[in-house]
This record gives sequence, structure tokens and C-alpha cells, in this order.
Amino acid sequence: MDSTWKLFSLLSQTLILLVLLGIFLPCVKTNSDYTTLVYKNCTSQNIFTGSIQSHSIGLASLFQELLPQSSQSRFFKATAGSDKNAVSGLFQCRGDLTNPDCYDCVSTLPEISKNMCLNAVAARIQLNGCYFHYETDEFIEEAPLKKHDQLLHKICGDHQKEAAYGFEELRDEAFAAMESNIIDGHGFYSEDYGPVHVMAQCEGDLGGCDCSECVSSAAQIAQEECIGSISGQIYLDRCSISYSYYPYGVPPDNKYHIKLIFKDKGRGNHTAKSVAIVLGGAAALCVGLIFLKLIKSFGKKDDIW
Repeated sequence: MDSTWKLFSLLSQTLILLVLLGIFLPCVKTNSDYTTLVYKNCTSQNIFTGSIQSHSIGLASLFQELLPQSSQSRFFKATAGSDKNAVSGLFQCRGDLTNPDCYDCVSTLPEISKNMCLNAVAARIQLNGCYFHYETDEFIEEAPLKKHDQLLHKICGDHQKEAAYGFEELRDEAFAAMESNIIDGHGFYSEDYGPVHVMAQCEGDLGGCDCSECVSSAAQIAQEECIGSISGQIYLDRCSISYSYYPYGVPPDNKYHIKLIFKDKGRGNHTAKSVAIVLGGAAALCVGLIFLKLIKSFGKKDDIW
């Protein structure tokens, strides 16, 4: 009777561990959507037929300079080629991506750029976690002077009736906090303000005051263009912002849920992966120990008989 009770107790512990493993591990996600395409801007002006090969070589050389830097930095500018075939470009990763994730994101950009903007003299490819922008020197000379607050792309989310009561006030307060703290965050800000999550990022070499002004312009556009939308993304030439509103609390499968539980700025993705590995390893170890006890228990029982 005693051995039967011990067997039942050990099996119960195993079952509880397996259930807990099934509950917690799916919640630990690694934000693998950073390579998802958000938008592309390819100029209608193409390289002349006789210069296509030189342009392709220059663009390939540019990527060869940029890609290695993405494993060490989240922002880098470079120029490749010579004379009128020179190509200038840059990449920037989201401020909360780890260096390995930044590298993975940037490494997908050459193929996307080739497929979507083959012979364009200038292009911008925006993914969830990074973007790439290039221009030929010839295009830079001919293009008019751009403002850093020029609107490039916007996404306004769904409308929700429950969000009508106090939502816009909360969002505007979150925007105000974002505008005030973006300089302290060295051009990146990501925080939860009650049920509102906001994120902002400026181009890596944009000065503090210009960065704050750019973010303020993006917030104003969101207020004017995304009226009633519970989420939005605004992309300007040298900064971007996004916001999301959760009237019933942040859902467990939301990518920001990890940040609420395992908050570690600049290393959120790495922390989530580490937690998943630790939980999985601990659960596997416990299950292994329980089965060893079971084998030992059966061995003792055989000795008695």
C-alpha cells in the first residue's frame, strides 16, 4: 500500500510539471516577427541600362560593408563604389533588439531589396525590427532637400467602441511622456503607460532636439490621421512611432507581454530566450529525477518480493 501511494504521488508530480511546462513555455516568445515587411519605398527613377551592372556591384559592396557592422551596432552608414556609380546607405535596428537579432534582421534586407527595388536609384525597406535606405550619389544631387519630419508611411489600426472613453487622453499622455523622454533614451523609447504601449525611435545620428521635434511631429500625425484607432504606426523620414491600446489588459500572446514580465531594456529578446531555456531545462531535469525515483522504487519493490 505504501509503495502504491508513493508511485501515485510521483506520477502526480510528473503530471503537474508537464502541465506547468505546457502553460508557461508558450508564453515565452522571442519576437521572431522582426523580419516581417512593413513597407517599401522604391523610386520610380531607375538606373540607366548601361549602368545597371555597376549599380548592382555598388549595392552589393554597400551591403558587404553594412552587414558585418550589424553584429556590433544598431546603426551604421557607409558609401560604396566611385564617381556617379557610388551608392550611400544605412541600416538601423530597433533599439530593443540584441546584436544577433539585429544581424539576422539586416541579413534579410539584401534579398528583399533586390526582389522589390531591383534597379531603383533610391529605396527604403522597412521591416518590423530594422530598415535599410540607400541612394545613388547622382540621385542625391538631383533630389530636393528633405525634411526629417516628412511622412513616409502610416498604419492606423482598428476602431473599438470601448476605447472611446478616455482612450485618446491616455494615448496623448503616453505621447507626452514619450516626447519628454526620447532624448534621455538616446533616440529610443519603449514603455507602457497604463494600458497604452508606446515606442519611438530616431535615426541614429539625429541630434537630441531634432529627434524630439521629429517624434512630436509623428505623434501629431497619429492624433490627426488615426482618430479612434486603438493602434498606429507612423514612419517619418528620420523617426518613427507606434502605439497600442489594450482596454482589457495586455494579452498573453502579445509581443510586449515579455517586457512586462521580464523587463530588461535592450536585452528583452535575449532574456526571453534565456527564460525559455532555463524553464525547459529545469522541467526536463525534474522529470528525469522523478523517473529515476520511480525506477529505484520499483527496484526496491522487486527486492522485497
